[in-house]
Amino acid sequence: MKYFLLNNKSLTYAIISGIFYFLLFWLTEYVDILKLFFIITIQFLPGLTFPLLTCYFNSESEKLNNRINIHLALSVLIYYTSVWIFSGEARFKFITLLAGAFGSLLFMTITRILLFKNLTIKQIVITTMMSGLAFVPFELLGKSVLLNGFSVLIWTVINGWLINIVSNANHKTVNIGSHITS
Repeated sequence: MKYFLLNNKSLTYAIISGIFYFLLFWLTEYVDILKLFFIITIQFLPGLTFPLLTCYFNSESEKLNNRINIHLALSVLIYYTSVWIFSGEARFKFITLLAGAFGSLLFMTITRILLFKNLTIKQIVITTMMSGLAFVPFELLGKSVLLNGFSVLIWTVINGWLINIVSNANHKTVNIGSHITS
């Protein structure tokens, strides 16, 4: 277990943050004081926590640091836009699937471009489709807060899984390359 946690940090942090959001969604049904906390934090926190917890921001380059700041700002903007799309769920059937797919597509695209992650178009497209499908339980089983939290958990794990794959592949490449040159 310790080996898994240490070698899959992006996925581990995605799972932990996804569980946190799931519990936050769920507990707002039972704990009134959490509703205010939820309303305040859900406005910005997921747009910041997902990239901070999954996209290794270990950079000494000033140029990449500027890209990280732009990436974080765009991540929050993408999140706000996805929430805005999601807010149409009462008027448009399955709009939540579009919101989940849209958020994933744009986030992975800016991650590829700004952070130089080796995300392939195929990986981005498959993850985008899976991210949209994460909201099927919410649409089909009833639009409850609990199912919304579950869908957010699934979305977070799917997207964290892809970042984890790319991060591990990059890490192994660096280790192999440094071993050869040593």
